[in-house]
Amino acid sequence: MVNQLNLETKQNSINEIKGIIDNSSMIFLTEYRGLSANDITDFRREVRNVGAQATVYKNKLVERALNESNIESSEGLLKGPNLLVSCETDSSVVAKFLVKFSKEHEVFSLKGGFLDRVCVGEDVVIELSKLPSKDELIGKFVMLTNSPITKLVRQLSTPMQKLVYVLDAIKTNKSGGEE
Repeated sequence: MVNQLNLETKQNSINEIKGIIDNSSMIFLTEYRGLSANDITDFRREVRNVGAQATVYKNKLVERALNESNIESSEGLLKGPNLLVSCETDSSVVAKFLVKFSKEHEVFSLKGGFLDRVCVGEDVVIELSKLPSKDELIGKFVMLTNSPITKLVRQLSTPMQKLVYVLDAIKTNKSGGEE
């Protein structure tokens, strides 16, 4: 009976991990060995603020979930105490946070992760952190598409303004400068 409950619990955890894999734009793996309990609590709170979730799972369960999802992981990625950080939104924002946190806490290390179901290393996570966020890219796009329209409106309105000034000057001259 106890063994059956244990197997069910493990299978539930594997299914939960598979759900995270399916719903995440990226999954990051980090090693948290050496962080205090307060640091881990702060980390989890801050990671939620950037739109991600950090969870600790047994490496064997993560490995089984990856295998069942037909995802290959690199050698050594699932060794040691790992925090699985998953995000459903903008992964570059989460990557920026993780790189910043790892610089502030020397014992915390980025190991890599899974981007579009492909295993990537720490170097890819660092490069991803250098990219602008989705909101920044949308802002740049709007600015770039708005700029030509603004210039066109200015160019079209300049002759009209000059015409208005000329007509106003003629009116002033005809009325003898009285207003």
